[in-house]
Amino acid sequence: MGHRTDLLVVGAGPYAYSAAACARDAGIDTTVVGVPMSFWREQMPSDMFLRSGPDWHLDPAGEHTFAAYFEDRGLRPADHDPVPIGVFLDHTDWFREQKGFDVTAAPGGAEALRVLSGATFDLVLLDVMMPEVDGFTVCRKIKDDPRLKDIPVIFLTAKGGGDALAEGFESGAVMYINKPFTANKLLTIVNTMLESGSNLT
Repeated sequence: MGHRTDLLVVGAGPYAYSAAACARDAGIDTTVVGVPMSFWREQMPSDMFLRSGPDWHLDPAGEHTFAAYFEDRGLRPADHDPVPIGVFLDHTDWFREQKGFDVTAAPGGAEALRVLSGATFDLVLLDVMMPEVDGFTVCRKIKDDPRLKDIPVIFLTAKGGGDALAEGFESGAVMYINKPFTANKLLTIVNTMLESGSNLT
């Protein structure tokens, strides 16, 4: 297998970007896989407005915030409250560019398995709802592969409910985190897993 990387984030939506930003700011080597903002671009009405700014998507370092985005783009916040979906998508792209992390733009589940076959990761943060191959299937495939089975998998997803939680653990995950989450909570969990070298599967 190839080089070793601390963290693989599978999913390229706002929470995945926030997770990647948290990890990068903490000095954790991070790879992001997914189609950038695909759900928002494909499923949300073009005339949709957000009732408030995406506070859960703000930079954990407090530098590349929504306010900083408005200033950089020369926009007046008062003219974009509520926030149009187009502004939100542009803000997300701007956020990724400012943080300086690349995204392997491919369907999350299938691409994650390909990436995992070519590098060694210490931890995987995995969304559930992805095109082509869902997160539960990806987790099962990881756990069925003798080379990958000891990599801890944490689900980071909006898919809640008892059935989803049960399926997540049955597929082999060590933890199931529902969105929204706080940066501090996520970073504490990631650091604990990486520092312990935990093989809880």
